[in-house]
Amino acid sequence: MRTLIILLSIIITFNSCETTTQGCTDPYAANYQAYADIDNGSCFFQKDIVLALNANAKLYLDADDFATRVDYYINGDILPIGTDFYNNVNGFPYATSLNPPSCIDPTYTSFTFEWDQSNFAELCYVAVPNGGDYDFIGCVDIYKDDYNCIWIEVGPDKGEKSIKIESNTTSKLKASYK
Repeated sequence: MRTLIILLSIIITFNSCETTTQGCTDPYAANYQAYADIDNGSCFFQKDIVLALNANAKLYLDADDFATRVDYYINGDILPIGTDFYNNVNGFPYATSLNPPSCIDPTYTSFTFEWDQSNFAELCYVAVPNGGDYDFIGCVDIYKDDYNCIWIEVGPDKGEKSIKIESNTTSKLKASYK
């Protein structure tokens, strides 16, 4: 009987000593840890993004005598993440659904977008056709389970609004709608 009690005590002791490992348990996260048992909130997500003008935006900008470049901004930053330049031979670069850009094509603006703790992130952009008057503005939700490379089509917002961007003291963009 004494042996049985000792044996049961040993079994109970070993079973109660299980350890748990904290980490990122979301398989869509860039820092997924397959060995983690408990999610500790450290997950972050990354997607490769490529921005490209659509055919309507190209036609509009090619017809604008003052448009020499299109700057792209995200997250209210003052510095653009990329620029498309007007070319005297081909005009502005653009993409269509029949010929979508890849994230590794150097013709287009591409970057890696990163966020944490959420199932999706909102990526916003504005494009500058001339002299600081913004005729394109848009936002897109990027979900953690989207494809790794996402093409965001940039085009005019039906001419209903334009946006002017000025820097303010907090080094963020301040938008004023006309």
